[in-house]
Amino acid sequence: IGQGKEAQGCSGEERENLHDRENIGCLMPHRQVTFGLRCRSLISANQRVRFMLFVLRHGETEWNRLGRFQGQQNSPLTERGQRQAAAMGRLLCDLLVDPASTPIWCSPLGRAQQSCHQVCSALGINQDMVSESEALKEVNFGDWEGLSATQVALQDRAAYDHRNRDKFHNPAPGGECYRDVFGRVSAWLETIDRERQTVVIAHGSLNRMLVAAATGIAPQRCLEEVPLPQDAFLSVTEGDWEVLATDFVDVNA
Repeated sequence: IGQGKEAQGCSGEERENLHDRENIGCLMPHRQVTFGLRCRSLISANQRVRFMLFVLRHGETEWNRLGRFQGQQNSPLTERGQRQAAAMGRLLCDLLVDPASTPIWCSPLGRAQQSCHQVCSALGINQDMVSESEALKEVNFGDWEGLSATQVALQDRAAYDHRNRDKFHNPAPGGECYRDVFGRVSAWLETIDRERQTVVIAHGSLNRMLVAAATGIAPQRCLEEVPLPQDAFLSVTEGDWEVLATDFVDVNA
């Protein structure tokens, strides 16, 4: 499968927050751009791909910047996050055979909706054409939403360690485990037309489980190997995934 490395552009919060990778906004290295070129060539040559999902994570949010668990609460996009989403839209413009007729699905949560607005503007389509599904909401982090991993660990280290030992089966207090998310996104996947290109705009943890459901790769493996970029997105086919880098430039780097 695609061996996407964990982003090198993460803030120091990632180390400060006990190496938690679920609540940090990340950038992907630009070396990933090579597949974007290969994907354009494939589409322009009219080779038929039976199943292809373009899986986008929302742009950076205020809580991403602060290293807080968002889950099913919301935090608005930063200015950088808006530019990241617009860059993803520009790349999609090059990759979609017909943006106006491509099914686009979005999480109903505000940060995904804001990102969707930027994507639709880049594609030249009305956001009213986009479908929403509750199944695409981020994992529910329960009592931890709005807190950093450091705060959680200081308040209840036993619960923090218990979840980290097996995130697939162990939820945050009052929240969901990844097995729950895998179940709902697997059921959603059965409802879409798998003979067409489809765009999904959602969330990091949700997207990892969507990759697992779509490819047949073990979800526990996807938790470890699938990156969470916000200046790039995933191309997912049956049995495989790749990272597609955009033209986003971090002017604050």
